[in-house]
Amino acid sequence: MTSALVAAQGSRVLADNRNPACPYRPAHNLLCSASVMAVVVDNRKKSIHCDTEDFDRCPLFLAKVLRG
Repeated sequence: MTSALVAAQGSRVLADNRNPACPYRPAHNLLCSASVMAVVVDNRKKSIHCDTEDFDRCPLFLAKVLRG
């Protein structure tokens, strides 16, 4: 099995073509586009929030949604 099919980190499922990831996920750089300021997202936070279907628990995502 490849990581694109199924990859688990604890109870979190990593995003692939079937599992959603954060729409503001930093793809090639480390800057989160959900933040007002240029916030660098480290790999640990990226793997917890950005790359999983639990991105709605991210404080930067929640702040962006509340700002409208």
